[in-house]
Amino acid sequence: MKIWGVMVLGIVVAVSAGAVPTASPYVDDELTAPAGLAVGPVEKSGGAKVGATLNVPGDFPTVQQAVDAAAAGDTVVVFGPQSGPVLVDKNITLVGGDATAAIVATASMPLEAVLGTNTYHPTLYIQSATVAVADILIDGAGQGNTNYRFIGLLVISSNVTISNVAIVGVRNTPFDGSQHGVGLMAAVGSDLQITNLDISDFQKNAFAAFPDTTVTWNGGSVVGAGPTGITAQNGIQFGTSAGASGTVRNVTVRDIWYTGATWTASALLTQYSNVTFENMMVENCQAGLYAYAPTGLVVSESSFIGNDFNLVYGGSGTFTDNTFADGAGDYGIGLWLYDVVSADGTGNTFENNPYGLISGGTSTNVAFPGSRFLGNGVIGENDTGNVVDVTNSWWGTSDGPVDLPVDFNAGGWQTTDPLAPSVPATNLPGQLFLIGLLALIFTHRLLRPKSVEVGYQLER
Repeated sequence: MKIWGVMVLGIVVAVSAGAVPTASPYVDDELTAPAGLAVGPVEKSGGAKVGATLNVPGDFPTVQQAVDAAAAGDTVVVFGPQSGPVLVDKNITLVGGDATAAIVATASMPLEAVLGTNTYHPTLYIQSATVAVADILIDGAGQGNTNYRFIGLLVISSNVTISNVAIVGVRNTPFDGSQHGVGLMAAVGSDLQITNLDISDFQKNAFAAFPDTTVTWNGGSVVGAGPTGITAQNGIQFGTSAGASGTVRNVTVRDIWYTGATWTASALLTQYSNVTFENMMVENCQAGLYAYAPTGLVVSESSFIGNDFNLVYGGSGTFTDNTFADGAGDYGIGLWLYDVVSADGTGNTFENNPYGLISGGTSTNVAFPGSRFLGNGVIGENDTGNVVDVTNSWWGTSDGPVDLPVDFNAGGWQTTDPLAPSVPATNLPGQLFLIGLLALIFTHRLLRPKSVEVGYQLER
């Protein structure tokens, strides 16, 4: 099983104080340090003027011919659907010129990217360049059957800006369990700056950032095929056996759920990585979050709704103003911390989960003061022998918690809900003065001569 098999561990079925994630994520090291990069020969045509605009199909019949003719600083504008694959290895802009602009995979794509011993078939391939891609669809068209290691957009050793792009159809026909089909894959020291990227109808991973890759992503969505028993998909992945880094904010991830045995599908999957997630919506996923040995995980102002569990396995993480609610599936765990060195945060809500907060294994320094625990079947579990700090929290009632787990310190609980709408303090003298003033004005208007209002008419 190759890198797409990173769908992760099997976990014991029965949740208890001694529940243990029983296996580490499956990792393929083939992309960690590629043994060279090779691309099939590409015939170059004459160059165009620097800073020029090259239209497809107006000026060139294919996108590849336009790119080949372009010089650094040029812009290739695509109108309507055009056939891939396309290799971009120069500093240009690739942009859609109308609402139907697309690069569409074909049944047999001769462009191959060789990384180490593996050969990949991308629909759009950006290699060793600084490129802007905007306002375009990358459509795999379900052509994975004849393009093994199928990728929608492959970025290698490049700095790429992506704006208003959608990636769809990177899969086999019909959708099956072959371990390939990745919407966007970046590796070998690439840097991605993304605004509004939507990925759906993929086979294995929507997005994968591998070691030494940096990502900043603001806005967009990932939609999986779940619940499904066909394959364990992943949504947004950072790292393999070594880490990547980045910030992802304002992205919705949903429907990443595997119903089969052994493996887990993960909406947000990080391995040995330093990643910040802000204002995310993660819903209807098996693992909403799976962070394996994170080196600097930060999750803030995000909602994890209707997921089976959200897990940090080793490493450290900080959580601020998040909601973990409506846990579903076999586990229904709001937040599961296992073997963590530290996990802390304030302002988090654990609501309507079978299990609110679980601390297990050798976890230490678990502190979630100022939280809200509402309507959970069980507040949580703790078998570490170390105290979990949930002081100054709200428990749904001024009487404090009921059936508090072992070694949960809930001292100094709040007697009112910190998120309840505040009622402005009354200012009775000021209100009486205002009432009197309004009454005086109203009386004065009644006593005014009617002739003053002649000639005024409200427009309706």
